[in-house]
Amino acid sequence: KIFGIVTLALAVTALTSFLVGLGFSKVAGQQDAQSFNLLIALSAILLIVDMIAMRVCMNKGNAGVIPCFVIYAILFGVFLGSFTLLGVSTTTFLKSFGIAAALFGVMFILGYLSPWNLNWVASILSIFLLGLLVFGLIFMIFAINGRFNDAAVRLDAIISASTFVFMVFVIGVDANNIRRIADQGVCDSHAALCCAISLYSDFMYILIRILSYVARHNN
Repeated sequence: KIFGIVTLALAVTALTSFLVGLGFSKVAGQQDAQSFNLLIALSAILLIVDMIAMRVCMNKGNAGVIPCFVIYAILFGVFLGSFTLLGVSTTTFLKSFGIAAALFGVMFILGYLSPWNLNWVASILSIFLLGLLVFGLIFMIFAINGRFNDAAVRLDAIISASTFVFMVFVIGVDANNIRRIADQGVCDSHAALCCAISLYSDFMYILIRILSYVARHNN
C-alpha cells in the first residue's frame, strides 16, 4: 500500500512536470533564468505552506492530509517542470531519475534490513547538520560584507554535500521505521499514508539535488 501511494504521487508529479515543461517550451521557447528563479521561489513557498498544513492534518489524523498530499505532488511537478526554463533536457531528467531511484532503492533496502534502530544516529547527524548550518549562516554574513568570499563558496559546497548525505541516510531511517511499524501490526491506512509521504519527500529531495548537479555538469 505504501509503495502504491508513492507510485501514484510520482505519477502525478511526472505528469505535472511534463505539462509545465511543455507549456514553457511553447510560451517561452528559450532559456529564461529570471522566470525560473521566480517560479522556483513561488513553488518553494507554496510547498512550505502546504507541507505545514499537511503536517497539521497528519498529527490530527483527519482526511485533510489527502488533498494536501495531492497538492504537494503537483507543486513538486511545477518545481521540476520549471527546470525546462534553463534548457534542461528530457535526457537529463531521465538520467537524474535513474540515479536517484537506484540510490533510493539501495538505501531503502539497507535501512529495511538493518536490525538496529537508526533513529539515534539520525538525531546525532541532525544536531551536527544544524550546527554546520548555523556556522555557515554566520560565515555567509561575513562573505556578504566582502570577506572570505572563496572560503564561503567552499563552505556552501560542504553544507550542500553534508545535507545531501544526511537526507540519503534519512531514507534508510524511514525504511527502518516502516519495518518496525509493520512488525508491530499498526500499519493502518493513515499510517501507510504518512509513511508514503515521508518516502516521497525523501525521494524528491535527492532527485532535485541530483538533477541540479547533472544539469550543471552537462552545461
